[in-house]
Amino acid sequence: MDFDFARWAYDARAELPDEDFDLMLHDVSFLPFLVDTAADATCPKQHACAMILEDYTRRLLGTGRELPAVREAAARAAGQGLAGEWAAYAERVLTYHDRPGPVPRSKAEVMAHDLLVGDLHRHAMRAVPITVRVAGPATHWVAELGLPYPHFLYVHRRTGAFLWTFLRRLPMDEIAAVR
Repeated sequence: MDFDFARWAYDARAELPDEDFDLMLHDVSFLPFLVDTAADATCPKQHACAMILEDYTRRLLGTGRELPAVREAAARAAGQGLAGEWAAYAERVLTYHDRPGPVPRSKAEVMAHDLLVGDLHRHAMRAVPITVRVAGPATHWVAELGLPYPHFLYVHRRTGAFLWTFLRRLPMDEIAAVR
């Protein structure tokens, strides 16, 4: 790949080659670069890099891979501008991966905002409603982000195990498998 991400980050007029090109930064090798640029108040793409960190963290939560590297990057970013905000977010959502135990509705609502929207997207997504209701035989919470392309989060009420889906509402047997 012949693309200079550092040059892109520090050039206010530079654009990515296509709208999904930021996904190329979803790799642990880019964590130090993303943390540094998100911490740098002089970087024109500071907010974009922090949002990429947040999106990547959510993506890794779904797979369970590379979480130690995210924890290490978050510890390094603590207290450093937008990188520090991402670090606080990352530390919070990483606890969800560790299964937080019983999840009352209030915690399910926080999880839904964290995992379906995120901290840095929250202001832009304020007008988009997230509904949280009981699903299945009262064993799970289901949160739905009301977009033209809906996102769903299923959280086991007793264990805190979760799964999110894009566009597809889960049938009862698949909800029951989230334990």
